[in-house]
Amino acid sequence: MATAAIMLPDSALRPPGATEPGKQDGSVRRAVVNPALAVFTDRRVEELLEIVVEHIESQLRAIEDVKSPVEVPEGIHDSHSRQIQVCLLRFKAAKVPAVSIRDYLLRLHQHCPFSTPKLLALIHYLTVLDVLYVEISKVLIRATAHRLILTAIVIASKVLDDRLMPQIRWSVVGGITLQQLHGLELAFFFLLNGKCWITEEALITAGNYLTGRIATKTMILDPMTHTPDADVIWSSVGNRSGTEGISGTSEI
Repeated sequence: MATAAIMLPDSALRPPGATEPGKQDGSVRRAVVNPALAVFTDRRVEELLEIVVEHIESQLRAIEDVKSPVEVPEGIHDSHSRQIQVCLLRFKAAKVPAVSIRDYLLRLHQHCPFSTPKLLALIHYLTVLDVLYVEISKVLIRATAHRLILTAIVIASKVLDDRLMPQIRWSVVGGITLQQLHGLELAFFFLLNGKCWITEEALITAGNYLTGRIATKTMILDPMTHTPDADVIWSSVGNRSGTEGISGTSEI
């Protein structure tokens, strides 16, 4: 049976205060790129991709084991810890994929071309998740890296692009089923507490962190505390299977 395409809420893909599509004032404005952002976006994608690969590989070399999920992050309600673990488990492959991080990103870019802002968004998302759930588990490990990268790039494309690649194309190129990709997107969305939008400042900070201009992870989002919105998000996650999409015959 065909799987319906995932549809994230418009509010998740639009910064606070931004106008809805079709509700602009009708004037035509030329986009002005912030010079601080242009330092990164003016680079060739392949050049920035190599920097991203080295950054991710250095993170993986630094931590090769997963922390036991015994603590709950500050600000996260105790009753939600299990749902968080379920979401994190979705990204863990049955075994570490044979394809390297570099080759995987190059394959994604070859068949589903993305721009430099998507790579900055990838670093932003990975860092936010790492900081947010550091007390529960190490998010980025060998067994989760490929699925995290794929999902982050797909989400970033939906946030930053007007024209989107078909979901089935992403799943085929990424080496997972369409159903698995849908599940990963939902888990990613829930782990970010629905805050998928990316500001210009966040992209600049991600670029500075990526290139070593800032040494610490200062791109942390506002603490994702227990809010009425979180009630809806976590209860929805809790109704989903924790093992769906984790094992199988897919490439990653």
